[in-house]
Formats: sequence, C-alpha cells, structure tokens
Amino acid sequence: MGLTYCYSREVNKDISFINEFKGLFFKYPLLSLSLAVSLFSMAGIPPLMGFFSKQLVLYSALIKCYKLFLLFTNYKSTFNSPKRDGDPKGEGP
Repeated sequence: MGLTYCYSREVNKDISFINEFKGLFFKYPLLSLSLAVSLFSMAGIPPLMGFFSKQLVLYSALIKCYKLFLLFTNYKSTFNSPKRDGDPKGEGP
C-alpha cells in the first residue's frame, strides 16, 4: 500500500486500475521491484515472509489437531487454483 501511495504522489494522480502501472519498471525501477517483492510476499512465495507466516499458521493447526481448518485450507489451495490449459471453465480437477 505504501508503494502505491509513493507512486501516486510522484505522478500526482490517484491509481484506479492495475494497467496504470504499465511501464513502471522503466520509470522507477527500484519502486517497481519493491512492489513486486511485496506482492510475492503477500501471495506466500517461499523465501519471503508471507510464506513463513502461512507455514506457522498451518503448523500450529496441525499440532492442535484442527482437522476441519486443515481440510478447508487444503481444499481452497487445490480447487481454487487459476484456470489451466484445457480447462475452459477453470473449475479445477
């Protein structure tokens, strides 16, 4: 959020759509790399901090035997994945 605020202050306009970030890397390379790292962290990509927080929550649920929570998170990560090739409706397996 802070990165988009810095960018909007630099350009002097509000950001409404994601396509307004087009060409950001060529204008502000450090800002765009920081934005990419923070988005990957929120998605939980492994070497970043978002992954470790998700791992800690799932490990704690495993230790406390919260089976329903573990089944729900496993279901959400499996069946709500993005549309794959050959699957026109994107419904998953």
